[in-house]
Amino acid sequence: MSKRSRSGSITRLQKLIGAIKDRASLSKAAMFSCTTNRANPNAISIVKSTTHDYSAPPPDKHLSALLSSSSRASRAAAASTVHALMSRLHRTRDAAVALKCLIVVHLVVKRGPFILQDQVSVYPWSGGRNYLNMSGFRDDRTHAKWVLSAFVRWHAGYVEQLLSTSRELGFFVGALSNSTDKDKEEERASSSSVKDLLREARSMTDLVEEICQTPDYLHGDDEAKKLISEVVGLVGSDYLSLVNDLSLRLTELQTRDSLSQFDDSVQLARVLTRLERCKEKLATLFGYEKVSVQTFWSLVDEMKEKLGYVRDDDKRLMRSTESARFGERVVSHGDSVRFSSSRFSSTKIQGL
Repeated sequence: MSKRSRSGSITRLQKLIGAIKDRASLSKAAMFSCTTNRANPNAISIVKSTTHDYSAPPPDKHLSALLSSSSRASRAAAASTVHALMSRLHRTRDAAVALKCLIVVHLVVKRGPFILQDQVSVYPWSGGRNYLNMSGFRDDRTHAKWVLSAFVRWHAGYVEQLLSTSRELGFFVGALSNSTDKDKEEERASSSSVKDLLREARSMTDLVEEICQTPDYLHGDDEAKKLISEVVGLVGSDYLSLVNDLSLRLTELQTRDSLSQFDDSVQLARVLTRLERCKEKLATLFGYEKVSVQTFWSLVDEMKEKLGYVRDDDKRLMRSTESARFGERVVSHGDSVRFSSSRFSSTKIQGL
């Protein structure tokens, strides 16, 4: 038997074993729901959404059933659903099941009811930073599972950072519920201090950098690519949301007459530099030509040029534009950087 035939036989056998395991899990969930009042009503939907089949993403009908039923659930029922989902994630040794569990968690953040989002955001209830704890996950039974394992580790880390950033901002990044709150967010940003705007921009930049850690999947298994594309699509949607959220805060910083302290201008420069380093990888991953994306990167370039910061060989931040203009001018700690206010430049004072 050739190596290719032997590999194909192993793959078919694993698919059969996976299908048997899925049937067993469904039977167990159905039997448990009939014999106890403590059964999770979403147990069957969770199993059907996270099967061993890596050739297709979770079926939308099962995801919709899980999310819609949770919208009417009590806090205890929502907590039970999250516990069941996380238990399946941490007990499985199969990369497809693990990645599908992470997709479900990600979708809860994006379009789930608030009561389910809230339970995901506080998991684990015992506390801790490594919420999903999948950094050591490995499934090397086939090349496809090995590729998917890399995405399990990365996607888990990404979702952890997504939840961390969402907690920092006070809303879930990329959630559909936030799309109608643009005016509210603009008002909130305009009333925020420079330090708060910078803190939020740093946290969102952390998430942008996590996106750039996406594993290379160009040479992966063709069947595995379907599941991977689902993950990349979800993250790409988050990226577009981040573009809007970051643009709002950077624009607000630009309209301020001055940054309050020199340290603040240094922090802003670091954020802009970190973002610029991500630009090429993001373009490779998503290739978006949306006006909002192009406008965002133009804004980053414009603000960097105004600040005039570059990194020298010693990794220290310098004022390149000022040093070029004034020689070896020493910038004092109390200096600040002025922006022209684009928000108020077109405002006319009535009655003059």
